Amino acid sequence: MNWMTVGLTLASMEAIRAENKILTSLSVKPTRLVEGPLVSVIIPAYNEERYLPALLKAIENQTYTPIEVIVVDNMSKDNTINVAESYGAKVLINTVPANINLSRNIGAVNSNGRYLVFIDADTIPESSVIEKTVIALQGSADLVYTNKCSTDNHLISLLRVTSGWFDPGRWTSTGCYLAVRREVFESVGGFDESLNPLTGLKEDGRTFTNVLFESGYNIQMLKG
Repeated sequence: MNWMTVGLTLASMEAIRAENKILTSLSVKPTRLVEGPLVSVIIPAYNEERYLPALLKAIENQTYTPIEVIVVDNMSKDNTINVAESYGAKVLINTVPANINLSRNIGAVNSNGRYLVFIDADTIPESSVIEKTVIALQGSADLVYTNKCSTDNHLISLLRVTSGWFDPGRWTSTGCYLAVRREVFESVGGFDESLNPLTGLKEDGRTFTNVLFESGYNIQMLKG
């Protein structure tokens, strides 16, 4: 057995452990709640009725309160809007096709939180991630991200685990989970709406993170 095989085996075991921990949290209500400033969770969505229930349940089971949930629907053709509303999410509409960055900006402009959390609809965050996010943003961080988010795709979870091991800094930050202080978001004008990550033109989350880094802001990856 070579080192690459050992590494992939260990990474796969870690990914499975992380997935099980996150999926378990979907059925377990937190035994404690930490209160703080309002956090706005913004979810861009297009035909996400399959994924939204798990994500919205994970947000319901966070160890932090209060949380405002905003789903920005990009003219879905399925029951995305009904699913979002059934969980009490505020639903906004983006009529510009395939512009996920515009959806994020629409959500941010229409939110009320001191801290903005952007989560992809196919992501399942672990139960204390927003609590940890607020702690980091109340400290020295201006933007935080995490790779400890599961999906129903083991390969993606595996890639997130390995990128966390070899994280060189802001380069592994993607759109699956980003959180930023509102004044920082506004200072750089939000996400670049000219990018179209759905057609392969740059990675939206990494590009946004790089803009903040180049502007002198502090970027941190959440640990643990």
